[in-house]
Amino acid sequence: MAQPKVIAETVSSPLEEQINGVENMMYMKSVAGSDGVLQMDDHLRPRTIEQGAGDVQNRVIPGAVALPSEVVIPRVTTQSSRRPSHVDHADLGRQV
Repeated sequence: MAQPKVIAETVSSPLEEQINGVENMMYMKSVAGSDGVLQMDDHLRPRTIEQGAGDVQNRVIPGAVALPSEVVIPRVTTQSSRRPSHVDHADLGRQV
Protein backbone atom coordinates (compact mmCIF):
# COMPACT_ATOMS: atom_id res chain seq x y z
CA MET A 1 0.00 0.00 0.00
CA ALA A 2 1.33 3.43 -0.96
CA GLN A 3 2.24 6.03 1.63
CA PRO A 4 0.31 9.35 1.65
CA LYS A 5 3.32 11.26 0.27
CA VAL A 6 3.62 8.86 -2.68
CA ILE A 7 -0.12 9.11 -3.34
CA ALA A 8 0.06 12.91 -3.26
CA GLU A 9 2.97 12.98 -5.71
CA THR A 10 1.85 10.28 -8.15
CA VAL A 11 -1.95 10.48 -8.03
CA SER A 12 -3.22 13.68 -6.43
CA SER A 13 -0.92 16.18 -8.15
CA PRO A 14 -1.47 14.87 -11.71
CA LEU A 15 -5.25 14.74 -11.21
CA GLU A 16 -5.35 18.21 -9.65
CA GLU A 17 -3.52 19.56 -12.71
CA GLN A 18 -6.12 17.94 -14.99
CA ILE A 19 -9.11 19.10 -12.94
CA ASN A 20 -7.92 22.62 -12.17
CA GLY A 21 -9.95 25.20 -14.06
CA VAL A 22 -13.29 23.38 -14.19
CA GLU A 23 -15.96 26.01 -14.70
CA ASN A 24 -17.69 27.17 -11.49
CA MET A 25 -15.19 25.38 -9.25
CA MET A 26 -14.54 27.39 -6.11
CA TYR A 27 -11.76 25.24 -4.62
CA MET A 28 -10.35 21.74 -4.45
CA LYS A 29 -9.16 19.75 -1.41
CA SER A 30 -7.20 16.48 -1.45
CA VAL A 31 -6.41 14.15 1.45
CA ALA A 32 -4.28 11.01 1.10
CA GLY A 33 -4.63 8.53 3.95
CA SER A 34 -2.31 5.86 5.29
CA ASP A 35 -4.93 3.33 4.11
CA GLY A 36 -4.03 4.07 0.48
CA VAL A 37 -7.15 6.10 -0.25
CA LEU A 38 -7.11 9.53 -1.83
CA GLN A 39 -10.20 11.68 -1.30
CA MET A 40 -10.55 14.76 -3.49
CA ASP A 41 -13.34 17.25 -2.96
CA ASP A 42 -14.03 19.76 -5.72
CA HIS A 43 -16.34 22.45 -4.41
CA LEU A 44 -18.57 23.96 -7.08
CA ARG A 45 -20.92 26.89 -7.07
CA PRO A 46 -24.48 25.83 -6.13
CA ARG A 47 -26.87 24.67 -8.88
CA THR A 48 -24.03 23.62 -11.17
CA ILE A 49 -23.27 20.24 -9.60
CA GLU A 50 -24.46 17.97 -12.42
CA GLN A 51 -22.67 19.96 -15.09
CA GLY A 52 -19.63 20.40 -12.86
CA ALA A 53 -19.44 16.69 -12.05
CA GLY A 54 -19.55 15.95 -15.77
CA ASP A 55 -16.79 18.48 -16.42
CA VAL A 56 -14.68 16.96 -13.63
CA GLN A 57 -15.25 13.42 -14.96
CA ASN A 58 -14.27 14.56 -18.47
CA ARG A 59 -10.98 15.82 -17.08
CA VAL A 60 -10.35 12.80 -14.82
CA ILE A 61 -10.63 10.15 -17.54
CA PRO A 62 -7.76 11.45 -19.72
CA GLY A 63 -5.68 12.14 -16.61
CA ALA A 64 -6.20 8.60 -15.31
CA VAL A 65 -4.15 7.19 -18.19
CA ALA A 66 -0.98 8.68 -16.69
CA LEU A 67 -1.60 7.31 -13.19
CA PRO A 68 0.32 4.32 -11.78
CA SER A 69 -1.14 0.97 -12.83
CA GLU A 70 -2.09 0.15 -9.22
CA VAL A 71 -4.58 3.01 -9.09
CA VAL A 72 -8.24 2.07 -9.29
CA ILE A 73 -9.95 4.14 -11.98
CA PRO A 74 -11.24 7.30 -10.28
CA ARG A 75 -14.99 7.72 -9.95
CA VAL A 76 -16.90 10.93 -9.53
CA THR A 77 -19.78 11.04 -7.09
CA THR A 78 -21.82 14.08 -6.18
CA GLN A 79 -23.19 15.41 -2.97
CA SER A 80 -25.33 18.51 -2.70
CA SER A 81 -26.16 20.78 0.18
CA ARG A 82 -28.73 23.52 -0.29
CA ARG A 83 -27.98 25.24 2.99
CA PRO A 84 -26.60 28.75 2.42
CA SER A 85 -23.42 28.09 4.39
CA HIS A 86 -22.42 25.08 2.24
CA VAL A 87 -21.51 24.56 -1.40
CA ASP A 88 -22.05 21.64 -3.72
CA HIS A 89 -19.08 19.40 -4.32
CA ALA A 90 -17.95 16.46 -6.40
CA ASP A 91 -16.03 13.77 -4.55
CA LEU A 92 -13.32 11.90 -6.42
CA GLY A 93 -12.65 8.74 -4.47
CA ARG A 94 -9.53 6.79 -5.46
CA GLN A 95 -7.58 3.97 -4.02
CA VAL A 96 -3.95 3.05 -4.62
